[in-house]
Formats: sequence, C-alpha cells, structure tokens
Amino acid sequence: LDQDGIAHQAFDMAWEDYQEAFKAANDLGKYHRSVERDSGKTIYMFDSEGNYLELHFPRPGGRRD
Repeated sequence: LDQDGIAHQAFDMAWEDYQEAFKAANDLGKYHRSVERDSGKTIYMFDSEGNYLELHFPRPGGRRD
C-alpha cells in the first residue's frame, strides 16, 4: 500500500513473458499502467471482476545496479 497506494494482488511472472503479457493486457482493454524498477518490469491491470492486479517480471540476475 505504501508504494502503490491501493490494495492489489501481485504475481511474479517470467521475464521473457513481459511483451506477450503487455500486449494481452492492452488487447483486452484491462491495462492500467506499467512501471520499470531496478527489480524488473511491472504491469498493473484489472481482471474481469475489476480487481487490481500487479504482474511483476523480475529482472534476470537480480536488481539492476
């Protein structure tokens, strides 16, 4: 809550699936925003029930320096 401001469910995803997930979220009209952090890339979206979801794609090898 401190970082993102609202309650949501978060899921770790495979780094190599980011582009496909980004496209799918956009195509479904569920995409809200994306963020790139030192730890990886994140897509925020809504599911079909209106729940707020975070899909986190951890950077291979860990955090970026």
